[in-house]
Order: sequence, then structure tokens, then C-alpha cells
Amino acid sequence: MINQERCKAYLKALFSFKEGTLPQALEAALETSEPLINKARELLGANSNGGVADQPLVAILSRVFGQDEKNDYKYFFQPCSLSVMPEVDGSVQPVSVFPEKTHGNLPVPNNAKSVEKGLQNALNELSKATKKDLSAFSYAAYHLLHKYLTRSASADSPDNDVSVFDHQRILAAVVNCLSHGQTNLAQPKFTEPPEFVLLKGDISGIQKFIYHHMDLTQVGGSNDLSKKLRGRSFYVTLLTNFLAERFLEHLELTEANLIYSTGGQFMILAPAYVQVEKHLDDFAEKLNRDLRKKLGNGFNFLLGYVRAGAHLFEDTGKYFTALEKEMSQQKANVLKSSLKEVMKVQDTVDEFLEDVWLGNNIPYSECLVELTLKKKLDKGQQVRVTRKTAKNGRVQTHETSASIAQIVDGSIGEEHNRVDRRLVIDLLVYNKLYFMPSTRKYTQDSSTEVDSPYTPEDYHKLKDDIQVLLNDYADAIESATVISLNKTNIEDFFDLKAPCPVYHKFYFLGSESRQFFEKDEPLLALYDNKPGDVMHFDGLQMLNYTERRGKQGAKKYKYLEYPMLGAMRLDVDYLGSIFAFGLESNSKEENKPNDRKSFTRLATLSREFHLFFAGYFNVLVNKYQLYTTYSGGDDAFVVGSWYNLMHFAQELHQQFKDFTCHNPYVTFSAGLFFCDVKHPVGRFAYQAEDLEKRAKNFQHIERKKDPKTGDVTEKVLAEKGAISVFDHTLSWEHYECMLGFGDTLLKHVNNDQLSRSLVHRLIRLIKSNTRRNGSVDVLRIYRNTAKLHYLFARYGFKEEHIKKATDGLAHEVVKVILRDFKNPFAFKDYLIPTSYVLWKTRKINELNKGKPHE
Repeated sequence: MINQERCKAYLKALFSFKEGTLPQALEAALETSEPLINKARELLGANSNGGVADQPLVAILSRVFGQDEKNDYKYFFQPCSLSVMPEVDGSVQPVSVFPEKTHGNLPVPNNAKSVEKGLQNALNELSKATKKDLSAFSYAAYHLLHKYLTRSASADSPDNDVSVFDHQRILAAVVNCLSHGQTNLAQPKFTEPPEFVLLKGDISGIQKFIYHHMDLTQVGGSNDLSKKLRGRSFYVTLLTNFLAERFLEHLELTEANLIYSTGGQFMILAPAYVQVEKHLDDFAEKLNRDLRKKLGNGFNFLLGYVRAGAHLFEDTGKYFTALEKEMSQQKANVLKSSLKEVMKVQDTVDEFLEDVWLGNNIPYSECLVELTLKKKLDKGQQVRVTRKTAKNGRVQTHETSASIAQIVDGSIGEEHNRVDRRLVIDLLVYNKLYFMPSTRKYTQDSSTEVDSPYTPEDYHKLKDDIQVLLNDYADAIESATVISLNKTNIEDFFDLKAPCPVYHKFYFLGSESRQFFEKDEPLLALYDNKPGDVMHFDGLQMLNYTERRGKQGAKKYKYLEYPMLGAMRLDVDYLGSIFAFGLESNSKEENKPNDRKSFTRLATLSREFHLFFAGYFNVLVNKYQLYTTYSGGDDAFVVGSWYNLMHFAQELHQQFKDFTCHNPYVTFSAGLFFCDVKHPVGRFAYQAEDLEKRAKNFQHIERKKDPKTGDVTEKVLAEKGAISVFDHTLSWEHYECMLGFGDTLLKHVNNDQLSRSLVHRLIRLIKSNTRRNGSVDVLRIYRNTAKLHYLFARYGFKEEHIKKATDGLAHEVVKVILRDFKNPFAFKDYLIPTSYVLWKTRKINELNKGKPHE
């Protein structure tokens, strides 16, 4: 937290782009901070007083590695408020996430005035709600600026590729650093040159933490295991934010100084002062000691930092690279800090119950509520606990009382015995408790569609639940923070009442796992489930996204005939190089800057990746009925049925291309691992990771044949940007082509125009073309090609018939396979469509026939 005077300077800097944006009474109360703001502008290279540009925002991902300079068109955003939810017309591409494309000049921005007006109205409502509490106001105002002006270009951005929000947050962050230690903010004294610290925190070994103390032989059908996986992954995300906020408090900074926080990592811009490195190391050591007592010795938080002068804001990539090297050294010696203290700490991870608490509550919650307890609070103090349950379509309310100590006591961790089921995280060592008000499961009539979108009535219920929570703990709390998850509608909660400051924010995180058991659904018979329970892996493996579930009046429960569980891991390629070198300009024009690696641009780039993987990613996960283990920053891990995952992978890649403006230098690689639900869950994550690594090693090769000599020359065009599935790795373009061909093949099999036995024969021929060491046997290809011609001829497809065919099976399937089968570099790709068809047409699931599944 920063003091009142610095908070005024911060707020003034945050909204310095346009006078009159803040409520008039509040703006008049802010003291003059022009020297600080002017110095910050000078450091950032801003030549104006800011403002909203008269051109639309250019998509920064179109400029990675100078791709925009090679095109005669531009990608841009029209001004709009930020949202990752699908559009009302049913489009899965929200206009605030995906850029538009134009040839020639950029269009005149539309809707800019209404967006700015929306921000002003929201700030006025916030001012009334916070009742002149400057700290609570500035906290929520930052998120309102994020919501409303992330898609409006800043006039301080010479290339119109930095939004008003990104420019103003970095400007405010620099002002926070410059105001640190100042005694007179109206007449500050600056060291020349000013120095800063760029620090990075990293929760080391996330995957080890997620699977720590889990039986790797435990099969996927376990409901508790699926809850633990979901809960621990979500816990890592929340813990990352928690650690970042503790550093901001320790350094007396605000959220604007948090450059990013995602995927177990965060970065902060901080002031450099005497002994700052020692203060940072000591604080990191304390955090490690405190959290190891709770999470066990397997937990390890690493901290790295670099000092920098004003050059940090001009050539940020250089310092990002230096910081990554520092973090690599830290990871090479994870026992560097406080080894003696670690050995004294007992491994108490067996008592860690929040994974199950979170796993139970995540799918039913739209908000997380952080309660900060009074510092000298007696843990024996009694509070009221209100429970809501649904029975026969009616909501019943129960009240009891308990002490804080009883509520967080791990010995009552069983769900049916817990005092307050709303509690999901206990960080009492820092006087903080986290709650998830559950409205979907406990307050909805089970006869309705549980997974339907939230209605105004649902939000009214949610607000009531939050208000009840605040009332229950009113005598014990110092402050409360209401965090909207994956929705930006924080204004909906401004009218909550509490005897303490209430802070508001929104946060994007990959948490989607909203596949519920429907009423009268045959899958309920698998275990002792109730309508509204989150579907576990036994049910998840059977889902087919093309069959609409839960449609009122026309329910159809049609599942995959061949259920198999799938796990997909993915990661953005060359991310370090993108940040280090991706925004350098290749232009040779005299008046055009040759370097775009400014601090604001790299901060913008980082926020964009987070928006896609932590925000929009949930939209596709929900569409394809998947389960998110984790997603954020630049990587993800999801689980679902094999069929849903294959189609999800295809659309995710297509949407990612649209999001990155079809920039060929920004790609991701993925591995898909399929298994029976009885396969140990703790292992399939590592097996999917191995396939992802295989995709990362893929090479895109151009081959040219000399017409005279017949020699073939090879040239590696690119690496990575691939997918590994069905024990084969191929480029995304070929994968999408093969999946499309698979659907064509499936159509003819389903129409009895092509037999499954022939598809079996095709797979055997394809596999026989490859030696045991993986190399291609060219002679065998020629022999098998002859066999293939003979095989098709037996089914009535003679050579002359195939050549003349213009449609139907001969044209769509036979001709294509014969063309590519003799190509030693293409035939293996057909493992994907042939395996896909065999799995889709295999029938072992008795649920589709109304019989119980065994």
C-alpha cells in the first residue's frame, strides 16, 4: 500500500490522459503532481500530454518480427469495452479480443465517445460507493481503465500500437517509483540518472506441486483426484497473484507496477534504493519459510532482479533477457535461499486441503472474495456462518456460529463436515481468507439447465451471497476484495455494504470446467452423483461436443461409442525471442524508429498473451466440453474426450492465428495423449508433455527435386509450430487438412460406401512403410502402393474410373490416398484420419443403447 499523498499522485498519473475523466470533486482534491508525471513522460519518451489517439489501436501482434512491414494491410481494434465472453449474435470471437483487418488507411474510430462516457459513469458510481476512500477508489479505478480503454490507442504511442490503458499504467508505475522516498511531491528531487529494479518471481516446479503427494497410479475415474487437480492448478494461479501483491505491499507500490502475473510467474517494476536487493532477498526468504510450513518442502519460490537506468524504457528486451538469465541461474540452484530453515520445516502437505475445497467450488463461482482479518484479531472470535442448500427446488438457509480457528481447522476438512463451505483458501499466516460464494449448485432448481449463462437474476443471487458473507464476518475483517473471475462487470458489485473498505477487481484465469451432470442423465449412474455435480473423467471421456446437452424440451443423451480420455499440453514457441527481439523494426526509413522494444510495448505484448490464454481460452474450453487443468500466460493443459480434444485443437489453432494477425512468427506447439480412463492420471500429464516436446522438435522442410539428376535437396524453413497425435508429429496446416479428410472418410464409412476393414488395411500399410528405427523404407512404399492399387481395384475402383472421377468416394478419398501414399514425406500424415475414423466408428459404449455402462 502507498500513503495518501503518493496515492493522489498515482491516481493523477493514471488518468492524466484527459482532464475531466475523474469525478470533478475528486480531481480537484488531487494535489499537483506535474513534476513527477513530466519526469515519467520524459523517461518513457512520451512527447505529448497523452490522450486518446484519433486513429484506432493497431494490433501489436501484427508487428512481431516486422510482419506488418511486409503486408499492405493492417490489423486494428475499434474502441470497445473489454470482454472475453462470446458475442450476443453467437460469434465465438469477441470484438475486444480479435482484431479487424483493413487494406490501406486505418478507418476513423467509432464508438470512442460512448466508451469514454461509460468509463466516466462507472467512475462516478465508484466514487459514491467508496465514500472518499482514496485507496479503494484507486484500486477499482485501475480495473475500470483496463476494462474501458484497453482497445483505444494512446496518443503517446507513435505507431498507435499501445493502448491508453497500457500507456497510463506504465506511466503511473514510473510515477510510483519516482515518488518513493520523496518528502515533497510538489518539488521532488530526482537522482540522475534515475534507477529502477525489474524483478521477477517464479513458483518453481508447478507440475511437481500439482502432483505432489498424489498416487501416480491412481486411475482417472476418481472424483476426488479430478477435484484435487482442478483445485491445485487454480491454487497456483491465485498464489501467484497473492505473492505478487505481497511484494507490491512490501515495496509500497500499486497494481500498475505489476507488469504481468500468470502461470506461476510475475514481474514488477520497482524503485532502486539503498539495500533494495537485501530487502527483496530477505522478504523472499520469509515468504518461502511461511509458505513451506503450509505447503511442504516441495514448495519453492524463486526471485530474480536486475538494476537498470533510463535505458530500461528504450531497450526493454535487453533487460528482459538479462532477467531470464538471472532466473535460470536461480533455478539451477533451487536450494540457494534458507536451506537451514527448510530442513527445520516439517512437510505438512498431507494437511493441505484447499485443493479439494477449491475443486468443489470453482465450477459454481463467478467471484472470489478475499477477506483481510484484523491484525490483532483473536482467532477464537465467533462469527456467523450462513449456509444455503437446495431441496426439492427450494433454497433453504441455515445459520450457525463458529470461531475463526474452527473455520480454518484442517481436521474438519471433509466437505460434509466443514463449518463454512464457502472457504477455499486459508492464508491465516497473512491474515487472509478466501471464499467462493456458490450459487450454481446450491441455489438453482436442479430441474433447470445448470450450465446456462448467468442471468440478471443469477447475479442478484450472487450479490446477495457476497453480502451475506460480508455480514457474517463483519466484526472480524479489516477489508474485503471482490474479484470477478473472467468477467469485467465489477460495477455490478459497487453497492455492496460493509463496515470496512471494499476493493473491486477482475481477473482472467483459465479455470473452465463447467461440465455438469444433467437431470435424468444416464451418466449419473456411473457413481453416486446428483444433478449439478461437476462431471469427472469417467463422464468427460464420453462427451461429444456436436451433441447438444441440456436443451430444454429436447434432451438427447448421445455419447461417443468409443470413449477415451485425452490430455493436451501446449506452449507458445520462441516466447523468449519474441520478447527479446520480436519488436525490433526492420525499417530503413530515416524518420522511422528502428527499435520498438519499448517498455510499454512489451508490457502490452505480455498482457495480450494473458488475455488469450487466461481469458478467451475458456470460451473454447466450454464449447468443446473440456476440463482446464491450467491455462495462462503462454501455455495450457486441458483434459477431455479424445474426439472433443482433436476438434478443440483445430479451432484453437485457427483462433490463435486470427488473434495473432496470422503472423507466421507467432505459433504454438501441442501434444495430444489418449488413454483409457483407468490410465493413471498422474502419468498422462508427463506423457502429454513428452508429445509436446516432440512437437517442439518438429522441422518444416522444403524439398526440391532436380529435374535432371533427380536429386532432392532439403531446406529447413521453420521449426516447431506443430502437433503430435496418434504417435505422429506434423504441422498444424497438415493436421487441419488431415482432420478434414478424416471427416470426409467418416462420411463414406457411415454411408456404408467404405468398410472399416479397408481402413484397417490402410493403417497397416502405412505403418509397414516405416522401419523400427523410424526411417522410411522407400522400396516398401513402392510395393505397398501396388498393393493399395490392387486393394482398391477389388472394391471396384479401377485405374480408369479413379482418373475420371470428379466427385464421390473415388474423387474425395481414393484418388487423394493414392496420390499421397507414394510420397515418403506425406504418407504418415494419414495415420491421423484413418485412426480418427476407426475410433469414431468403434462401438463399445452401451450407454447409447440405454444399458448401464460397465
